[in-house]
Amino acid sequence: MNNCNNTPTTASLVYILFSATGIACQIIRQRVKKKQINLNIGNFGLDEIYYGTLPVFFKFAKGKFEMFDLKFYKLDSGLSIREGGIKYAPNTMKRYKPIKTSNVANNSNSFKNPLTSGVVIPCMPRLDIIKIQKCEKNVHKCKNNVTKTNIEEEHKNSQVYKSNDTTRANIQKNETLLINSIRNFFQPLIKVNHRHASASVTQAFEKAYASGVRSAIVKVKQIINSTRHDERKVWYRLKGCGNYDQGFVIQNSSKLVYDEKSKKYTQEEYSEIRGSAFVHTAICENYVGSKLLPPMTTLGVIPANIPHGYWKYEGIDQLPFGRGKGDIFQTACIVEQTLGDRRLHSHLLSGIFLLLNKIVDANAISRENVLALFPKSRPKVDDCSNYPESTANFIGDAMLLTSYKFIGSDADICKANTFGYVWSVPRDRNSIANAIHFDFHEKSPLDIPDTQWSTLLHSSDEEEEIPMDSRWNKKWAEISSRLDNKLKEMKLKSNSRSVLPYLFSRLGYDCGRFMSVLHNRCKTSWGTYQDSLCHEGQWHCNAHSNNMVVLDPRNVANKMANEHHAFLGYLDLDMAFTQDEYVNLKHGGTVGIPDGTTVEKFDELLDYENINFQSTLTGLSNSSGLRAPAILKNEEQCWKHENIDVLKLLRIALYDTMVLSYKEAYAEVKASIKKEVEEQRSKEINNYSYAKYDHELHDIANDIIELALIYQSRYVA
Repeated sequence: MNNCNNTPTTASLVYILFSATGIACQIIRQRVKKKQINLNIGNFGLDEIYYGTLPVFFKFAKGKFEMFDLKFYKLDSGLSIREGGIKYAPNTMKRYKPIKTSNVANNSNSFKNPLTSGVVIPCMPRLDIIKIQKCEKNVHKCKNNVTKTNIEEEHKNSQVYKSNDTTRANIQKNETLLINSIRNFFQPLIKVNHRHASASVTQAFEKAYASGVRSAIVKVKQIINSTRHDERKVWYRLKGCGNYDQGFVIQNSSKLVYDEKSKKYTQEEYSEIRGSAFVHTAICENYVGSKLLPPMTTLGVIPANIPHGYWKYEGIDQLPFGRGKGDIFQTACIVEQTLGDRRLHSHLLSGIFLLLNKIVDANAISRENVLALFPKSRPKVDDCSNYPESTANFIGDAMLLTSYKFIGSDADICKANTFGYVWSVPRDRNSIANAIHFDFHEKSPLDIPDTQWSTLLHSSDEEEEIPMDSRWNKKWAEISSRLDNKLKEMKLKSNSRSVLPYLFSRLGYDCGRFMSVLHNRCKTSWGTYQDSLCHEGQWHCNAHSNNMVVLDPRNVANKMANEHHAFLGYLDLDMAFTQDEYVNLKHGGTVGIPDGTTVEKFDELLDYENINFQSTLTGLSNSSGLRAPAILKNEEQCWKHENIDVLKLLRIALYDTMVLSYKEAYAEVKASIKKEVEEQRSKEINNYSYAKYDHELHDIANDIIELALIYQSRYVA
């Protein structure tokens, strides 16, 4: 493919000066001299802990920005009605099978047999969301004039957060200001190698870091009041702005498919565009994010991303197959304000377990005391041992049974077993350990590690151990010294309080609350389905631990009322759908889930999604979205010269504590939503055993979080 390497000129470049109220927006042209882009920054700080360290660079691309306003979008009404009044969604089904095309816009984007290989794009099992045409004024071409009048009109119409609660009304007011600040992004950008970056774009952002493979995180200055020179810094996520620094690339793959006619498996070749979002996924992310925000924030669940809009690319380099019939190949980038980017699995949990031998004094802990944490009904590794099965095996076994029930496989086993495929034991406090009152003998890792794990530049599937970045030295010393003092002060007060089990319990609590509000209040699937991107027997499932992000406490305090003191926020809603929006891809595009069915019943889908999410909180890497350093599977190498047996048991106990807290938070929210008898509800809620908020433990836990994120700061999730 042809890299986006057009050299920037010294000709006129666009700057956008904007105010947060959106009342004034002036586009000026300014001649800028080329200057060498500075790749080196000073010591790392909190920004790098919560948002990234791998710098990215951009150049301008042709296209336009579409600001998202919920009330100007609606569900696709272009349905067909067939026999029996059954509704079908033809627009969704256009994306279900690989699409034949011979239109390869860029000659170097060659691939095997382009006339017969189909192009695959995401096909979520949901009704399309379409824009109401009368709102075309919301679309701004990147070089069009923008008048004060139409900005004022947009500002008046941009109330997407609805709530009667006073606190929510204040959030609504603040976030409306943030929505209008997005006018800084009129012209689309795409990631490129720093040698080909536009100097003006680089200077416009205070910081710009990679977010995974295809996205970026940028920090911009937001003007609050130009006369008083008030300003604040805001981070945005650009989801789908290029595959690494290569632009949008064509990837050729093959998958195993089962042919019903021949009763044989065959290899099917296909191609896909990597590095971009698409218009239908961009609209879905903005739409679902806006719809979920009121019920989530009302119940104290914090989003990691706040919807703002999306870019549509128009340059030939950004349209590898052209636009296609009905703009089906139209590439896009989702633009959202963000409150953090470090992921629960790849960054936080992996960082903690890599440092576990430096955070706890394993020699001060008795093996027998740790074993006593596990209930008697917990399955053992063997009949002669009292060593518990790992949390991953125990919860994974329950997931296996649920998945078989969901897809209608192995009916005899499913009928005979209730709770698990191998172990038919309820997964509750009678079989899952709760370590919140166990003393982990925490200590502070005062010495910064010599090395850290990093994924390779253009291959997030490969990793290497590299020297620790010296720009972390000052911050590590500051945090670890502070942690050391806090732990000593806490131990002087009480020996019965411990930080790690508190932290893991609260992480499970955050995840369980989010999932329960999503399922039980919003009746929404995070995105569990099969389309033509899936191999035989494979499913998309967005319900995994890397779709939970560690929130930047500075920005959460400024932007949201964090009533439940959440460490984590949710993201990645571009595949989500409700029962009424569901389109059955396997049955020709029928809309909704019929009553009385088995495999297709929506509650079963949510049950499967629920247990799948739990399984990813155990270290089980059952999703392509989960990555962690391979050394974590080799305890002898990971925790050299330490009491490895105790450390392994402590890890199981922490995973158990997180899963149990998840289950109880999920049940608590579900019970409150169902409005059960007040006495019964009150009794149940008082009986929940997750860790209740503790200001001192929460504060110390933040230090441990930051050290773990530093250690995994070079790892691409």
